[in-house]
Amino acid sequence: MREILFPNLIRPDQIRGKIYMQEISKTCCQLGLSQKIDGQMIVRKDGDGLKNREDYFSKNGIDVLSVVSAKLVHGNVVKKVTGEDFGRFVDDCDGLISQTKGICLSVTVSDCLPIFFYDEQKQVIGIAHAGWKGVVSNIASE
Repeated sequence: MREILFPNLIRPDQIRGKIYMQEISKTCCQLGLSQKIDGQMIVRKDGDGLKNREDYFSKNGIDVLSVVSAKLVHGNVVKKVTGEDFGRFVDDCDGLISQTKGICLSVTVSDCLPIFFYDEQKQVIGIAHAGWKGVVSNIASE
C-alpha cells in the first residue's frame, strides 16, 4: 500500500551503508543523507562539525553557500526560507520550507527521522526533523 500512495518513498534499509542521493524530479531536487563515515554534522559553538558538513556538501556537488539549516529545538515549528537565508542556520525550528530555486534545506538527525516534502504543483520543498516530540506534536502537518 505504501508504494501505491508514495512511490518515491525511501525506506531506511535502502540507504544504510551508503551515501544516498535521489533525484525526485528532473526540475526539482535531490534527497540526501550522510553516513557515519562522513563525521559529525552537528555544528557546535566551537565550530566542530562545520568542516565535515562542507566536505559532505562539496562531494555531492552542493554549494555550501546555498545550504539553509534548521537550528533544532525538538518541537514542531516550521519556517519559510528564501534566498536571503542562503548559508544560514535558522533559529528555533525543526522544519524548513521554500520555493527558492537552488536552495538546499538541511536538518541534522541521529536517532530521529528526516521527513522530506515536495509539492510538484506549487514547486515547494520542505524538510523536517522528526524527533519524538515533533512526532507527538505533529510536525508533519505543519
